[in-house]
Amino acid sequence: MLLIFLNTCAWVAEKKLYGEECIAADECNEKELLSCGSNGRCNCSPSHSMLYDKDLERCVARVGEKCGSAVRGDLSFPVLCVDGAICDESSGGCVCTNDYFRAINGTCLRKRKYLEVCHYDHECSTDLVNSKPLVCQKGLCTCDPKYQFYDEERKQCVTLVGRECSLDVPRYRNECPQNGQCMNGICICSEQFARTSTGRCALGHGATCKSAEECSDLFYQCLEGNCKCKYPLHQLFDEKSRECLSLVAGPCTLNFTHSNEDEEHVRQRCTKNAICTDLGFYSSCECMEGFVHRTQTG
Repeated sequence: MLLIFLNTCAWVAEKKLYGEECIAADECNEKELLSCGSNGRCNCSPSHSMLYDKDLERCVARVGEKCGSAVRGDLSFPVLCVDGAICDESSGGCVCTNDYFRAINGTCLRKRKYLEVCHYDHECSTDLVNSKPLVCQKGLCTCDPKYQFYDEERKQCVTLVGRECSLDVPRYRNECPQNGQCMNGICICSEQFARTSTGRCALGHGATCKSAEECSDLFYQCLEGNCKCKYPLHQLFDEKSRECLSLVAGPCTLNFTHSNEDEEHVRQRCTKNAICTDLGFYSSCECMEGFVHRTQTG
């Protein structure tokens, strides 16, 4: 008895790709997570939570949507996230990585660099060394003007003198201005330097100078080749406090607060044993009770 076995090939229709016309759902390639949409074409399903990635040639999950795997019939297929996002294990959803921000359509866009166009703070970042995140100001990503300024030489945002700094975060250890340092969590000027009206550090009292621009514009002026008190007729430099103090009858700042200083108002404190007194239209240093004005003669 002769048995004959015939090998035959059954015709299997190729699964249709994204955007191709379809009638039934099983016509589309489920490996790419496609399904026949209401428009009669193979689309990502569900469309509100997925979109098609041309580079990967498959549907991927939008930010905030579930990722990991999806079941199509009896089969399970991996679900990847949009470019710039990862599948968060704790939530099981797609989240943008640190260098990206979430766009309104559920995709991730790369965060804007210094002076690039923006709408909100979260769109800005920085890849500058030793620099804190940028903020969106007047449509551009820039350093936060309340706390920082951009240093052209160092190519980074630098913390203003008098503002908070940190030695605990390694990348921020160089965040204070040139000739400044982080001391007890605050940026201060190094010895022989003093704060300027722009939050930088310039030459301090006694330093050799050639022009007024070299000295701190808040406290000093360049006189006879050295930085000296800005108002020599009614000020005297105090070695202990390292400040120019107003003499008796000299102007002073009444009820000084740090908010005044932030508004570029420079405090003028009185010399020892004197107090700032309100005289109506102006404030002047007057001797405290029990003390009398002593004039110095050559």
